[in-house]
Amino acid sequence: MSSGATPSRGAQRLNLVENRYTAQLSSQDIMNVFYFIIAFVIFVGGIALFAFAFDVPQFQALMFLGGIAAVCVSLAIPFHILGHGEQR
Repeated sequence: MSSGATPSRGAQRLNLVENRYTAQLSSQDIMNVFYFIIAFVIFVGGIALFAFAFDVPQFQALMFLGGIAAVCVSLAIPFHILGHGEQR
């Protein structure tokens, strides 16, 4: 076989499959990941506020309501912000 030989059919198919599934992240994809991480951190913080509300005698209601608000905001981010990037 010479150095200028064409690749076999199997090698050509493998190359096509590799090219087809090579993904490039767009700036919109990166922002979606960023928003997801922010929403997840807010969600975990809201759950932590639920847990700590029972340990603080002075501000139980405020901390619990803050936890509810944090969880609501963390769910609103993917429902409203992330859904607008797609063409419908």
